[in-house]
Amino acid sequence: CSNCRGGGKERKTRKIAVTIPAGVESGMQVRLSGEGDAGSDGGGTGNLYVYIDVQEHQFFHRDGSDLRYVLPVNIAEAALGAQKSIPTLDGKDEDLLLPHGTQPGTEFRIKGKGVPHLHGNRRGDLLVTVDVRVPGSLDDRQQELLQELAQSFADSNRGSRKGGSSDEDEKGLFDKIKEALG
Repeated sequence: CSNCRGGGKERKTRKIAVTIPAGVESGMQVRLSGEGDAGSDGGGTGNLYVYIDVQEHQFFHRDGSDLRYVLPVNIAEAALGAQKSIPTLDGKDEDLLLPHGTQPGTEFRIKGKGVPHLHGNRRGDLLVTVDVRVPGSLDDRQQELLQELAQSFADSNRGSRKGGSSDEDEKGLFDKIKEALG
């Protein structure tokens, strides 16, 4: 016939629903049995293979079953500590308590909030890396407060050369930071 040109097969386009299992990665394939081309000379239909390409996420970077998230914090939050809300794939934020003195690049692990393992019922972890953001511009009050803070560090360093600073000096410094930055 004119449709198959004597080949016994007719080309058609159709939509097929594909269930993608949780945990797949780019480059993997999903096999749909019996959804491929018709076999020749009356043979059975073949399989259809769908190749996976996982799109990048707005917030998360995938590392196997783990997810990575960069948490921007300001210098006051890093120095004084802070409670931060971390987004998850589930849509529910997780609370993360940053201790005072958190350094740039510090990594925190939130267990079980990553991507599900492909074959199993476990999940990877959510790895949160702290990115301390230094402000590019300051208003007059912020500049004044930071200058006072810088001066207190200079005074503290002079005291440590003379024989060390006491716990009371350190406590006073953090109290000053808390008062200045609110």
